[in-house]
Amino acid sequence: LERDLTALLAMGELGRIYHFRARLPKDLEGQEDRGHVESGIPDAWQQDRVLPPPDPNAAAPGDRPARRFAGYPQPVRRRRVGGRHGRVTVMVSGPLHGRAAVRIQIRLLAAAGLGLALAACDPTLGLGLPSERVLEDGAANTLTQAKGFDINGTYSTSAGELWAIDVQLVRPNTERATASTGDQKVEAIILGETAYFRGQKFLAARMGSDPLSQNLVKAAGSSWWKGSPSFIPPMKEFTDGAAFRATFLGSANTQRQDHQTVDGQPAVQLSGTRADVFIATTPPYHLLRVHLKKDVVVDAMAGADFHYSDFDRDFRISAPTDVIDFSNLSTLPPIYTVVSVDTSRCARPCVVSALLRNLGGATGAIGPSTVTFSLAAAISGTVLGTCQATVAPDVGYNGTTTVSCSIDVTSQPENAAVVTATASNPGRG
Repeated sequence: LERDLTALLAMGELGRIYHFRARLPKDLEGQEDRGHVESGIPDAWQQDRVLPPPDPNAAAPGDRPARRFAGYPQPVRRRRVGGRHGRVTVMVSGPLHGRAAVRIQIRLLAAAGLGLALAACDPTLGLGLPSERVLEDGAANTLTQAKGFDINGTYSTSAGELWAIDVQLVRPNTERATASTGDQKVEAIILGETAYFRGQKFLAARMGSDPLSQNLVKAAGSSWWKGSPSFIPPMKEFTDGAAFRATFLGSANTQRQDHQTVDGQPAVQLSGTRADVFIATTPPYHLLRVHLKKDVVVDAMAGADFHYSDFDRDFRISAPTDVIDFSNLSTLPPIYTVVSVDTSRCARPCVVSALLRNLGGATGAIGPSTVTFSLAAAISGTVLGTCQATVAPDVGYNGTTTVSCSIDVTSQPENAAVVTATASNPGRG
């Protein structure tokens, strides 16, 4: 009640209420209330009922006309009561057209707030461009659900070597890749946990430098050989949808650029601290390109710049034939080594022979193996003569054979001579 009186006092209505309340007991005393009506505003309570008089617009007896509120043309209205009174309620209302204007302003502010909220959720502002959520879902889902796709581009190793790579991937676990750096080139076919490679220099760099290892490299030539899938980077973060999303999408993105082009296709660029990701602007929103930021390393690759294409293509990848398996040397072409040299018949002419052992198989070489004999002075090392013998026929794995030839000695050695024999295996070329 005190708050109500304070508000009424501020509106200049308190004097009229006291004047009106003072008259009520006198007017009503002796009537149906039998003189039990008393004056006094402090007796009013919120739960007391107030009923309107027959003429709700009539002014209270002896009251002044109500003043108008500033800016409101309608007067303040009061309603008299009948029956058991002793309480008065003052009703205040503004003009209808004023309230309508306020409602319009409120609706405009609400609409503006809704627009800002939508803009925060969708930076495209509904201009026909896909939202980031749609783009990210499309890129991740197509990596996971596509039957196959192609990745080509470049990356650097921890040693600073720049490699160019082209990978054709077929779900669930089949790949064909070609990688090259400098004068090295390697081809790879991966079928689950089995991998096949072709590339002589690539193989030589991963074999020992001893003569036997290099003989194996030479024998393998340019043929396919079995190896570990670890020779090729796994690239999981670039090929698996869930891993790609966790590495490059979501909170990893901080910036968006529309109206980009990748390989002739319209794209949206999503950028973050790890990479720039380019996604097609049309369904199903294929991933088009990933470019790692400087100093970022993913899957042991730095500076990677990969382009994606040929989604859902069947590359028809299968295992190669006539494959060398270094765990089963019989799959190699003949690899002869010299076991011993016999000079017991070395005179004029000097007939020499050598016992050979085959560490490879019996077939597959582009030509026959040969053994070259050399006669040299023991002290000076001067070569006094040579001859060459062809290994024929070939023997199987771990088999032995003997070859011989005659050296035409042109001069007599000073003291003694040494005969050496060296085998040459052409392998698969």
